[in-house]
Amino acid sequence: MANAKSAWGIEVGSFAVKAVRLERQGSEAKVTDFAVIPHNRVLSTPDVDLDEVVRISLGQFVHQKAVDKMRVAISIPGNVAFSAFTRLPPHEPKQTPNLVRFEAEQQIPFPINEVEWDYKTFSSDDSPEVEVGIFALQRSVLDDRLSLYGELGIEPDLVTISPLALYNAVAYDLDLQDSSKPLVILDIATRHSDLVVAEGGRCWFRRLPVGGHNFTMAIAEAFKISYSKAEKLKQEGATGKYAKQVMQAMRPVFTELLESVQRSLDYYRTTAELDTILGIGSTFRIPGLRKFLGTQLQKKVIRLDEFRKIRVEGPEAAEFATSTVNLWTAYGLALQEIGGAEIDVNLAPVEVLRQQVWDAKRGWFVAAASVAFIAGAAMFGRYFVDAAGLRIDKEKASQEVSAVERTHRGFKTQLDTIVASATGGSFASSLLSTDDFRRVWPELTVDVTSAVATGNDPALLSGGPDSIRKIPPGMRKLTVLEDFGGMYRPEGAGANAKRYIDVSLQLAYSNSQSDYLNTTVCDWLRDNAERPEAPFRIIADSISYNPSDITPVTVSEDGTTKAQSGGSKSSSSGNAKGPGRGRGERSSTSTGGAGMIQGSGGSGSDFGGKKAGQGKEIDLGQAGSVVGSGSSGGSFGNNTGNNSSDYTDDPRDGRSSGGNRRGEETTLGALDEIAPIPPEPLVFEAGSTFYRGQVTFTIEILDPSDDASTEGEG
Repeated sequence: MANAKSAWGIEVGSFAVKAVRLERQGSEAKVTDFAVIPHNRVLSTPDVDLDEVVRISLGQFVHQKAVDKMRVAISIPGNVAFSAFTRLPPHEPKQTPNLVRFEAEQQIPFPINEVEWDYKTFSSDDSPEVEVGIFALQRSVLDDRLSLYGELGIEPDLVTISPLALYNAVAYDLDLQDSSKPLVILDIATRHSDLVVAEGGRCWFRRLPVGGHNFTMAIAEAFKISYSKAEKLKQEGATGKYAKQVMQAMRPVFTELLESVQRSLDYYRTTAELDTILGIGSTFRIPGLRKFLGTQLQKKVIRLDEFRKIRVEGPEAAEFATSTVNLWTAYGLALQEIGGAEIDVNLAPVEVLRQQVWDAKRGWFVAAASVAFIAGAAMFGRYFVDAAGLRIDKEKASQEVSAVERTHRGFKTQLDTIVASATGGSFASSLLSTDDFRRVWPELTVDVTSAVATGNDPALLSGGPDSIRKIPPGMRKLTVLEDFGGMYRPEGAGANAKRYIDVSLQLAYSNSQSDYLNTTVCDWLRDNAERPEAPFRIIADSISYNPSDITPVTVSEDGTTKAQSGGSKSSSSGNAKGPGRGRGERSSTSTGGAGMIQGSGGSGSDFGGKKAGQGKEIDLGQAGSVVGSGSSGGSFGNNTGNNSSDYTDDPRDGRSSGGNRRGEETTLGALDEIAPIPPEPLVFEAGSTFYRGQVTFTIEILDPSDDASTEGEG
């Protein structure tokens, strides 16, 4: 596709629509117009109609600027697109497209015919290896974006990912060459951040889960104010009345951003020293952020406040200079349209690109069509000549075709028989595959137990309630696992398919340290992420203690618990017999009169007369006891078991008669009087507080044929 002489680059951010119009003048680019149209509501505000807000802002942009009949480039945030960087095996240059397509089909987690994708290869003279970046976007997502622009008369002909546009702008503006010293570009957007490494004429990037929205939410939760007021406090920064309190509220987010950046830099392997970070985005205006990152990472952090190669003269110069920190992506988009970009990746639909090529070469196509018509006429005449000859030997040709088909079917049957005999057939393969991943879940359970136990004070585990209560709740080091589950998630297909499990741990603890889970459970998971003997590896970047989900729980006067209203989760109630009883109803007994209720079963039961297994709920009478049992578990009382028949009372011993009984009923009087069961001792007194939190991480299941995953097996 031919490069345009001038073009608009448009980025729709969470705070504003940002656009830059560039014009090509020889090998240089010149700014001819720009715009920053703030949204009437920040897109990260809860319950906001994103499409409607963007539609209004784009409408204002179209009304103010001349966009029709102009080439337009737009960006897609990195968090809604797919990107992967990999190395290709040694090959001839002409084989590159086929190898890249094979890699794309293996790595893109969607059917290849349901995405728009493109790639960029990176190579150097001193290395035979070829790296490739593969980028893809679902067509449904792309169609939604293009239809929104189309409503306002904007027809983008270039679509790329924001981190690539950012790299193109920085590489052009700072004159980055293959020999340039590598550096890191950190763009802190609203809901996420993009970390881009520029080294030797190539780029690598990763999306971080921390953005300006996290800082705003931290302020809103600390001050108990609305999102819009918290955003205003964040923008005031050090000049506001509550500057010290605001900085204290944002400190946990500072730490989370630091950890994300450090993990990404550790993951990126390079022999060169990455000692410079270029900061982009209005979030870098928060006082102390640059100093904090620079000190902790021991790197030089520079905020890019101005462009070197483009500028605006005249009355709008001051406004352009103020907006520079937020215009880098739009700068890179327009630069790619006029042919000044290092990485020319375009995810626009094929139909759009085909139409552009047609418009640019319409005259040539007309001439080619005329030549093709003449050649087609000659071939059409030849068809009749050949068809006449074929009709003469039609019967003979049909017999030959049938004979070849029979031979083919015979060979195919023989081949299938040989393959089945050699491999044992699909049935044998299926039986063998059932044993592949048998170690994953048991060993994951062992790891979770070890992670939860790390940091626990042995005195708390061995002592009684009295010794526990001597230690203030806020200083106790004891973590209890309340719930544990995982979601299986395969990616890819064929030999390169990968298997993941997204694991979630529900935990309770009383230590008042804000990052208690991070320094105990999460640290254990990071330290033991990869072990030679394990059948899986823990993806370190996925480990999170989800600080925004931590919920304080208060013990009331009657011993029940209730989540405080300030938490991110809905309130729940239970008992205060220890942090492990976060779901207190499960360990309480029914209160119907003077009786009690019990249950047992092979598949588990639910305390307090709740339904479990195949059983049903029952009401406890004013006196007496009901005991239920069954082969498949159930709720306590009658109607338990899977395959049972009605029973009749046997007056001789109080048992049910018959060979297969549904349950047993025995009236023993008030069991509470005969053998009262004391309640569990209270670990938390009234008014004390403990916490519930969630640790999440992802494991990648390793190939069972790998020696590392099977070491030590018999």
